[in-house]
Amino acid sequence: MYEQSLPGAPASIRGAQEWIRSVASAHHPSLTKDAGEVIGELMAIAIRRTPKDGTIHLKATTSDEGLKVEIQDPGQAFEPTGTEWAQVSTLVWSARSSGNAGGHLTEVEIRAQQATPA
Repeated sequence: MYEQSLPGAPASIRGAQEWIRSVASAHHPSLTKDAGEVIGELMAIAIRRTPKDGTIHLKATTSDEGLKVEIQDPGQAFEPTGTEWAQVSTLVWSARSSGNAGGHLTEVEIRAQQATPA
């Protein structure tokens, strides 16, 4: 498992993309580009929902099938809609979003062989 915490600021998008690309390239090189795109979109969503001094927590888990990525932000739960989610849904096997009093969690799975996108 790989973990990373970044400030809730636009400059963190690039750092998150570099982080997930390094994870993907070590385990599933064919997913490197898609993983970077997905994390960029999800970070943009999380940053808009994060207070000025807030932190976004990232977690990536690898498996034989691909990558599972989690993004936790301090924002409230929301319905996953909009152009960002449309882009993400074309690149992932599955996606889900949940929230509680502590914040919002987005989980996506990116598989090497994606027969049915989310």
